[in-house]
Amino acid sequence: MAASMLLPQNSISIVRGTSKTLQVTVTKADGTYYDITGGKLVFTVKRALYEDVPLIQKLTTDAAQGVLTKPREGIAEFYLEPRDTNGLNPQNYIFDVWLITATGERYVVVAEAVLAITPGVTYLPT
Repeated sequence: MAASMLLPQNSISIVRGTSKTLQVTVTKADGTYYDITGGKLVFTVKRALYEDVPLIQKLTTDAAQGVLTKPREGIAEFYLEPRDTNGLNPQNYIFDVWLITATGERYVVVAEAVLAITPGVTYLPT
């Protein structure tokens, strides 16, 4: 199981307090699409790998957080909103993405990648 985002391409940069849509494409080892119909993806951000509580967590089972946009093609989206990053310090965080299939199998789609929160010139409070 893999994703279209591979390290270091997995790294994401976002200006603190902005909106961003993240797209993930789940593929098999041979590069073909993995059908994620009936499953869910989980996007989690932490300050450090061994922290218990995530700073941000998005699920494709909540349409405000993310959706399976083209499940037969393995494509899903997650939605970061200004309030998700507005209170975070500009620095590097880590994230991963997991797939839980319709039958309950669990796969790491994107393992430990960098989410860089950068400061913006304009700071808009939420």
